[in-house]
Amino acid sequence: MSVEEGNPSSSIYINRGASFYELKQYDKALADFKQAITVASDNARGYLWCGNVYYASRSYREALEYFSKAIAIDPNNAVYHLNRGYANSKIGNRLMALSDFKKACELGNRDGCNQVEREQKK
Repeated sequence: MSVEEGNPSSSIYINRGASFYELKQYDKALADFKQAITVASDNARGYLWCGNVYYASRSYREALEYFSKAIAIDPNNAVYHLNRGYANSKIGNRLMALSDFKKACELGNRDGCNQVEREQKK
């Protein structure tokens, strides 16, 4: 059973937060995503979405922190590694970014494979 199935209120916060995110109302989105984490601290998607908000707000170090928490909960999710790779790249951690992109690629994410190719050409 997924976290969302086990705790419907967490899913509600994530869904509403995603709507705010799409509207670029990042403060409201972040509040909902953090509430989802409060309700279900093992909800990797809540951490992913917090990371997405921080990344969109150009707060890359904070994004990195939340993507890392999502990976700690669900290490086999390629998107979590891909997003952390982007954040690492933004703060100049090229080796860490490459490592994350490689992991995303290994997990079947084509964007991760494309980023590996780009990083290796630099």
